[in-house]
Amino acid sequence: MILHLVKQSPYSSYHLKQCMQRMADGDALLLMQDAVLALSQDNKDLALLAQRGALFVLSDDCKARGLQNNYIGCTMLDYPGFVDLTLQFDKVISW
Repeated sequence: MILHLVKQSPYSSYHLKQCMQRMADGDALLLMQDAVLALSQDNKDLALLAQRGALFVLSDDCKARGLQNNYIGCTMLDYPGFVDLTLQFDKVISW
């Protein structure tokens, strides 16, 4: 099981798309920094991850970018929650 960390904006990078193409069952995605802007897009892949409980977002990064903490199904984390999440996975990959 792999936790994928995506940091770059979905508007200026292809990291989110590549990451999602390489995710396997049991993997999870954490959006942080400018990658949280992906929540403002209509993205069916993110919605599917959220339904599976495999989409996590840093709440402080959402607040810093003016996003509401109400993306349906994703789990909002603070920094201690982020650290706890990394311990639940065999590997962590940063994109």
